[in-house]
Amino acid sequence: MKFSDEQFNRETHIHFDDFSEEDFGRKFAETAGKSFDPLAAEKKVTEAKASVVDTTGQFLKLIINTPGALLIKLGFLATVSVLSLSALGIWRFDSAWWKISLALGILALVFVLGFAWRRKDLLRRISAENAKIIAAGGTQVIISSGSKDDTSADFKIFAQQQGESIASVRAEFNTRSAKFMPRVEASQRALRELAGGAYQGSWLEHDLRPTLVFFIGAFLSMPVMIFVTLLSIFLLIFGG
Repeated sequence: MKFSDEQFNRETHIHFDDFSEEDFGRKFAETAGKSFDPLAAEKKVTEAKASVVDTTGQFLKLIINTPGALLIKLGFLATVSVLSLSALGIWRFDSAWWKISLALGILALVFVLGFAWRRKDLLRRISAENAKIIAAGGTQVIISSGSKDDTSADFKIFAQQQGESIASVRAEFNTRSAKFMPRVEASQRALRELAGGAYQGSWLEHDLRPTLVFFIGAFLSMPVMIFVTLLSIFLLIFGG
């Protein structure tokens, strides 16, 4: 069913011929201003920022909790096996292979123990009582005009402040000043900037770069340790 312009104007009580662009902007500002509460909007934005940061922390906790514990247990078992077999091989045989396998086992053990130490520290920081959402509000200050006719100005001020906040987060992320893993370091700085006064937690100060190095080293050492273990067993059985 199609409506003519006259029917549409009659049904909606809007007459566009008598409604200028200035009138539309003024009426829209009045409507938006009457329904806009700067303090409530600030609280919602603060809660949204805090939720993003807190979700990131919980995601990190989920990744390093059970999978990390499994990697540590398997890695420790594999490295201890290699070290034991290497020590036995050095005692029984005079071969360079056993010294090489011993060195590989020690290196793998360093990665596993290093990841275990960094994981424990990160989990402690995420689970600490000081890691919490500040629900009362952030650091932004809304300057209210105090006039019902001009409350749209509050919305403009609020939008400008939030735009500046987002721009500062983006600037932190785009600044790659670190020489080692600059993307990771920039992401953490941007996350701390996003948290601002909306969220506090000591885990935000935990440098993820060493943790990632130990994790990657422990993960990659697993197949190497398995291969070294099988080869060492073979050499011990057949005399090597």
